[in-house]
Amino acid sequence: MQRTFLTPQGTLNIRSRLALAFLFIAVSVSLLTGWVVFTVVQAQITEQLRQRALSMVTLAALEQDANLHVTLTRPSDEGNSIFRALRATNEAIINTDADIGSVYTMRQNEKGEIYFVVDSVSPVLSVLRGPAKLGETYPDAGALLVENFAAMNQPMAEKSTYTDSWGTWLSAYAPFYRPDGTREGVLGLDLSANALTEARNNTLRSTLWTIVFFLPIFALAGWLIGGQLANPITRLTEGALRITSGDFSYRTDIENNDEIGQLSSAFNEMAHKVDDLVSGLEQRVQERTSALEEQTQTLNTISQDQQRRAAELQTVAQVGRAITSVQNLKELLPRIASVVSAQFGFYHVGIFLLSEDEKYAILSASNSEGGQRLLKNGHRLRVGEAGIVGYVTGSGNPRIALDTDSDQTFFNNPELPDTRSEMALPLKIGAQIIGALDVQSKEAHAFDARDLEIFTILADQVSVALQNARLFEETQKSLAEAETTYRQYVSREWKKVTQESDHIGYRYSLAGAQPLLQPLETYEAREALATGELNLSQGKTTTLAIPLKLRGEVIGVINVQTNTQRALLEDERDIASAIAERVSLAIENARLVEDSRSRAALESTIGAISSHLSASVNMRNILQTAVEELGRTLPGSEIILQLKNDADRSENANREA
Repeated sequence: MQRTFLTPQGTLNIRSRLALAFLFIAVSVSLLTGWVVFTVVQAQITEQLRQRALSMVTLAALEQDANLHVTLTRPSDEGNSIFRALRATNEAIINTDADIGSVYTMRQNEKGEIYFVVDSVSPVLSVLRGPAKLGETYPDAGALLVENFAAMNQPMAEKSTYTDSWGTWLSAYAPFYRPDGTREGVLGLDLSANALTEARNNTLRSTLWTIVFFLPIFALAGWLIGGQLANPITRLTEGALRITSGDFSYRTDIENNDEIGQLSSAFNEMAHKVDDLVSGLEQRVQERTSALEEQTQTLNTISQDQQRRAAELQTVAQVGRAITSVQNLKELLPRIASVVSAQFGFYHVGIFLLSEDEKYAILSASNSEGGQRLLKNGHRLRVGEAGIVGYVTGSGNPRIALDTDSDQTFFNNPELPDTRSEMALPLKIGAQIIGALDVQSKEAHAFDARDLEIFTILADQVSVALQNARLFEETQKSLAEAETTYRQYVSREWKKVTQESDHIGYRYSLAGAQPLLQPLETYEAREALATGELNLSQGKTTTLAIPLKLRGEVIGVINVQTNTQRALLEDERDIASAIAERVSLAIENARLVEDSRSRAALESTIGAISSHLSASVNMRNILQTAVEELGRTLPGSEIILQLKNDADRSENANREA
């Protein structure tokens, strides 16, 4: 019998209509489901791309040297070494990931226009368009960058991609700062969005192939269930519409044992998979976002700690160089107070020195106006009693008052009414307390354990500088009538020390510290000794030679050699230079102390001999005592003392010692 798709009235029969309706619904559901999946996948990939761009631009901003960048102000600076170095840094960042198209730094001029400073592009882009010039404005800047440029204080990325003649990109931006916290500029990074485009095309093709594959199946299923009631189909249609509207938790409750029931089960399984897919995508996006945020926060914390530590050590080194270059005690004390205040930003810095009887701590230098008035009034504090300074000079231990309103030890000085926190550290030479370094801040809780550590190092430097200044003044007084200059004196004395010493130095290796038996013959050491300048060479090994200098006179050299090709970091070179300065001061101080002890021993011997001579009243006893004492002083020598008279007679006193 011939089958027909039409009713006697000329309309489609229920089976045909249901088949066509089911086919239409199937196509709609597939398209809408594919669109939902396509939208979710695209949103996930876009967010992953944004997070990736944010991570990259954050790390790239940390690589920028703001101290060098700030010097680039004119288009003519584009050819100098600083510009090339910064461009090389950005090119190295580009080379870390093939998807990075360009890395560029920007500033904003007085007109509010954004312009390029250092633009670096990938090798592919360099062939197509090349980098922007220094000072060239950025006319196509996105709305996100234009609106947030002036107040940008954290990394941000565009929410969508853009397409130009060279591809599809996603841009991200991050500010970078100078060591003092001032924002130097904004770093931009363009990341290729080709992966997003490819994923979008793949998803679209998969959706279309799925629809083409399932169309005959859906048509046949509609034809087979055409004889069933329309209610299950209506319910399935309603479920499909709810899925397409975003309610992925919807499930049908049709329990028929026929094709409708099977379709209902298949529909529920499809909805479950779509729900799992969307939930899984959202969870993975959230997990990756959280991981990136945590990693970024950790990197920021580490970077801030390292920058603060490096800045503090550099500041201590700068203060040390500034104060150790002054030998006059009257000039040194105010110089110390001024430099410490300027470098660390404290409104009051005071230096106390103990009186000769060590009963009072006398204010000897200050940078603040109130401190200057105290100096004029001869301000002094009793050791061990008055205030934090009195406690420190009495106990030899540092002391911090985090809140002066609640600290009972704090001495409320009317000349310094703005003090809210105070820290005092003892100035000591060995175990002897010679004074105290007092710093005060207008903010409560301005000091912590790290400040105490840094300022303890600084106090030791100040103590050494004060001791050196005192020893230098004493030495200058003893050499006031000498014909040679201080440099000649240092050179002569250190030549004498090296000639009389059994060891010319020490060598440290994996075997430990051992006496140096032969002079260094490396080229770097000879150059450092000859020129008095730091000498660094890098090859298969890295060698750093640092001269030991006193007032410009070279007295030795520190030679550092690594067995690898690793370049020494700038912090490591600064530490080695700082150690060389401390070694020069310490060994000169030790030499002066040893010289003073030798002179004291000589004076003591002369005094003892004079005392023995004064105790004798007989001429013969005096002569005998003289040769005996000289014999004891000069063991192994023959001493002869003879008196001359007119009869050519002599009275001799001989002693074989």
